[in-house]
Amino acid sequence: KIAFDEGDFEKLRQRYLLPRIQLNTELPTGMTLRRTCKPRLIDLKTPGFQMLRVRIDELTKKNDWLAVYRLLCQVRSYEIDPSRVPAVMQETDHCGDVNEVFDLTQDNDAVDGKEC
Repeated sequence: KIAFDEGDFEKLRQRYLLPRIQLNTELPTGMTLRRTCKPRLIDLKTPGFQMLRVRIDELTKKNDWLAVYRLLCQVRSYEIDPSRVPAVMQETDHCGDVNEVFDLTQDNDAVDGKEC
């Protein structure tokens, strides 16, 4: 079990749950941009991050900050070592699975299982 660390939670919240705002970004041409805003890190379009975002939004509405902290710690571990994928990102949604299989072989000597 992970103990709740408020300082660490705030750092993780800023990294993953808040828009990333950069001030005074200097371009290679020498121009300086005043302010740029990028989306949250958990707003990536991959299915795993979409499931993660939904789960974190649910927990946030319930004010379950300990569960949000645990998920964010898992995401940080995943960012450090990609082989440690958080469980919530491994869940599968069976809506898009294949329901029908087509045989594309050219075998004319096929045996019907009902005739045996």
